[in-house]
Amino acid sequence: MNTDRVLIHSNLAASIAMSQILFLAQGSLEPMTIGCQVMAGIMYYFFTASFVWMMIEGLQLYTQVVLVFNQESSKMRYYLLGGWGIPLLMTAVVIGSTLDSIGRRADACWLDYSDNSIYFFVIPTLCVVVGNMAILTRVTVVIVNLKNHDQLKRDGARYQKLKYALKASLTISPLMGSTWLFGVFTLADSSNLTFLYIFVLCNSIQGILIFILHCLNSQEVRDTFKRRMELYHIGRSIRRFRIQPLSSSMNDSTCTTSDGKTMRSTINTLSSFVSKEQKSS
Repeated sequence: MNTDRVLIHSNLAASIAMSQILFLAQGSLEPMTIGCQVMAGIMYYFFTASFVWMMIEGLQLYTQVVLVFNQESSKMRYYLLGGWGIPLLMTAVVIGSTLDSIGRRADACWLDYSDNSIYFFVIPTLCVVVGNMAILTRVTVVIVNLKNHDQLKRDGARYQKLKYALKASLTISPLMGSTWLFGVFTLADSSNLTFLYIFVLCNSIQGILIFILHCLNSQEVRDTFKRRMELYHIGRSIRRFRIQPLSSSMNDSTCTTSDGKTMRSTINTLSSFVSKEQKSS
């Protein structure tokens, strides 16, 4: 499943996971220390990367729809460069601009709201969320207009995949944006339990939805899982036979089983199938 869409989902999940882990870990650090400043910078990087990868997911879907089912080469190298490079540049700018205040809060290793440095996170985040929703809206319009397209009739399966990917993105993007909006409020005022509860609830729903929409309900994931299970059972069947050559002059496709019976080509055929499937996956 080394498609661009799956790899984008993997990078998005990785950035979200790292941001969540760091968000929990920063509470154990001593405030207003160098370690806290370093943590604030790393947190900013992964938080920003999460939103950039969310934007890339929308852009990749838009590219697929605009090309209208034409073949396209992989752009993953550019996605990787942008997904991890842009947050790195933004983090460098933020650290350089807020060196005296970042990680200096008494209650959290994060940007301070008293000197407005928190807006270095709020403004880019809102721009990404709004921009991504605009992209997804445009994709929605294009997909709706494709319903009666002639080429759609010849490639309806891909159309269904694009439509499903759009539904998943339209569900996750607003949730992720609103989640971290409440996250900003929580970090700005850690004493407000209302924002904290909403943030925790949205975070939980966000993870569950990503798992359901991009894993459990993904036809591509289900097909791959089914194929892997078939390969597993075929491999077990092959290992049940004790294969021994009848003679050095006999054809390679002929073998004997443990009960002395001759089996021609079946094992080799299965072995070739397994090898091809493993290479293709």
